[in-house]
Amino acid sequence: MGITKTELSNSEIQIRAYDFFNTSTSQLYVSALNILWPDGNSTFMYGNTIDENSKKLINLLPVGAILRIEVFYNAKESGKYRLRGVPRIEVMIISDDIGNFDEYYKPFVNTENLSGIYKNEKNKINIVIPGTTSFTAKAPGLTKLDTIGNYILDTKYSKGNTTTIEFEAAVSDSVFQTSKTITITDRYTLKSTINGQGCEKCIVELPVKELNEARIEVSNNDYSENVIAVKGFVIQLPDKKSIKVKGAIITEDISKQIRGLKTGASILIKDIEYQAPRNIYGNINAPDIRILIKE
Repeated sequence: MGITKTELSNSEIQIRAYDFFNTSTSQLYVSALNILWPDGNSTFMYGNTIDENSKKLINLLPVGAILRIEVFYNAKESGKYRLRGVPRIEVMIISDDIGNFDEYYKPFVNTENLSGIYKNEKNKINIVIPGTTSFTAKAPGLTKLDTIGNYILDTKYSKGNTTTIEFEAAVSDSVFQTSKTITITDRYTLKSTINGQGCEKCIVELPVKELNEARIEVSNNDYSENVIAVKGFVIQLPDKKSIKVKGAIITEDISKQIRGLKTGASILIKDIEYQAPRNIYGNINAPDIRILIKE
């Protein structure tokens, strides 16, 4: 009997008993199957459907392969149920129709950076599709480096926060298409603090006296030892007047200009200029610091 790979993988085995005297049929419950593979190995399974591991093996069979299926049902003998077999089924694979192939062979994208794929960078990645004999991968900015799955993914060609890699892969003589969408994140998130205090979109409460000799700092989240030097910043007062400060410290001369601020007044540290080695943070702006004067 000829059958496609998908038909065989999704098949449900049934036994029908024919009564020659009453010219009627009845269905017996299939309890187990035993697949005899072309290479001489066999796989036993309970139930009347093909198990997941056998489906993978079926997908690897070439067209023309012949396999045999032994079918068993429970028969009551001497008060006990025993497995009894019926004449085996012999089938031949007649098509490379592989159905939902990508459910069994999924691509894995491994990144050199622990945090994932970064925006506007040339990311080194490794791609594998276990079980396949070969594959090709295509995506904006994707360049193949060698034959062992190493690629460069330049995300400046990607749009938005994701990019999709399209694959064409082969298993034996079969070819299928699949894809994988990966998330792209910002490599660095800068944080600004005054005297070590500060967080994104929060307000730092300080008495006015602590502004004297207060230090402005910028740090990052890349867990490196890169030193960020603050070169200057602007203090915006409640009346929108701005004071430009050189360096990272609010000196005594500057603090004299803001000493008269009352409790409840709000000032803003903005336009923070910084310098990092090799300009690794590009044009990323350091966040502002909003300060509320308290007693």
